[in-house]
This record gives sequence, structure tokens and C-alpha cells, in this order.
Amino acid sequence: MKGMYPLITYILLFAVGISVSASIYYFTENFAFKENLDLENAKAYKLCAFLRSLEGKEGEFELDIGDFRIDTAPLRFTGFSSYKCDLILETSGYCYKECRIKVLEDKIEFS
Repeated sequence: MKGMYPLITYILLFAVGISVSASIYYFTENFAFKENLDLENAKAYKLCAFLRSLEGKEGEFELDIGDFRIDTAPLRFTGFSSYKCDLILETSGYCYKECRIKVLEDKIEFS
């Protein structure tokens, strides 16, 4: 019976260590995810504002949109979540990371 007490103690310490490690991981993972989501939200808002500023202009250019994918009908940016962009101009196409954007007077095309 003497040999059982140290074994039980070590098993309990091991279990407590695992639960503490899991709690720390859970807390930091959730905190980091929320921070990333807030940052992504801000980036999507800036991209949407930039696309709104193109209204009434014409041209063709390339844009690095990071880890987003742009889909149209309706226009939205997809990363961890999907962010809708209310844009008056008609949009078509889609792109991911590196986008070629063609701006016509009343339409934006992504490819």
C-alpha cells in the first residue's frame, strides 16, 4: 500500500497540470481569435471604404487584399468571417489575395 500513495499523488499532479495547461490554452486561443476578428473587421471596413471611393472613376489596378476573398452579388469579404460591403456600384467576379480590379463608371469587376 505504501507504493500506491506516491503513484496516486503523481497521477493527480499530472491531471492538475493538464487541466491548468488546457485552461491557459483555451483562454489565450479565444483572446487571440477575438483580437484577430477585430483586426479583420477593421481591414474589411477600410477595403469597403476604399472601394466606395472609386465611384465615378475609371481605371484598372491590382490590389493586395491579404487573406480575404472578395465575392460579389452582394459584395462581401470572406476571411475568418464574412463581411458585407454596401456598395452602390454594380460588382462582378471574385478574387483572393491579389486582385485585379477594373473600375468602370458604374461597375467594378474583380478577377
